[in-house]
Amino acid sequence: MARIFTTICNKSDHLIAMTQMRSFLVRIKSFVKEGGFDRNVNTKLDALRKQYKADSLPIETFDAHLLKLKNNPDVVVSYNFIGPNNSLFIVEFEAENKSRIQRDVNKHLKKLPDFRLTSNLTETHFEEKGVIVIKAKTKESVPLKLEQLEEVGIELECEDVQIITGDHPNDSSFELICAKAHVNKIETELDKRGYQVISAEVQARPFERISMTENDSQKVDLFYKELRENESVKSIFDNIEYS
Repeated sequence: MARIFTTICNKSDHLIAMTQMRSFLVRIKSFVKEGGFDRNVNTKLDALRKQYKADSLPIETFDAHLLKLKNNPDVVVSYNFIGPNNSLFIVEFEAENKSRIQRDVNKHLKKLPDFRLTSNLTETHFEEKGVIVIKAKTKESVPLKLEQLEEVGIELECEDVQIITGDHPNDSSFELICAKAHVNKIETELDKRGYQVISAEVQARPFERISMTENDSQKVDLFYKELRENESVKSIFDNIEYS
């Protein structure tokens, strides 16, 4: 039985925004791969669209992304950056071709003098983990407590349970960390038990996190702001300690 290490996280605004931006897009692609583009047949995709709308997100964005996946499948390329105080970033870009991604990377580097490309970080500084994010209420709107999720995490052989606190109580959610091979199985089980799964994916998690000075944190904020304006950015992983 896995041991659970519970962490309370206050993630910065840019990380919360990045998570919200990519969570639905990741699941769209996953459900399409599993059951196709037809929502009349693919019930998971249809339910996801309804959830997207219920969360007051623009349904036009959902439909446009679905159409883009169908007509112009993209390539995914990862780049590794090193920033102030040896902060490390793995950035996944998704676009129609590698040439466009390379042009985007060069453009970003010109605007970010404190950052440069570095070699592969996945093997030396990061490890791939399954990360399932669920809402702090069940499908029946019953609030969840940390103790409940700890028990669920142990039962499903998760390695870690984290509370993610937002600016408002309603923004809170839970992360369950597991072996990457188990992420789909655990997502399915959580859904069956009535939990609201926001996202379920494999992410790069650092072996160790580092603290940042206020000045360095401002530089990192600029890095995230610059990349968030690029619609080709699929996800960003870093080794920074957020308090």
